[in-house]
Amino acid sequence: MLSEPGSSYGSAGRGSLITGIVGAAVGFFLPRIYVKREQGKRLIRFDDQLSDMLNLMVNGLRAGYSTMQAMEAVSKELLLRYAMNSGVWCRNAAGSSHGEGTG
Repeated sequence: MLSEPGSSYGSAGRGSLITGIVGAAVGFFLPRIYVKREQGKRLIRFDDQLSDMLNLMVNGLRAGYSTMQAMEAVSKELLLRYAMNSGVWCRNAAGSSHGEGTG
């Protein structure tokens, strides 16, 4: 049915168009901003752990571990440190629990 002159149907259509454009702009830019922010946080955490990882790797190799054994020891150690600092539960190779709370 066509809108009659003086009805508000035409203005509601313009409002929907503006809302759609704003929604499209937000939907286009907001995920990109969120991903970039999370990427930055992750890179900062990586940079913070890189020197520790290299130090643990070198010490493991000096202690006589193979490369694979040193990498496994480093991954367990860094996971344990992350879990203790963030309060996340994890289980180490011995099966003991680390973190906050009970469980």
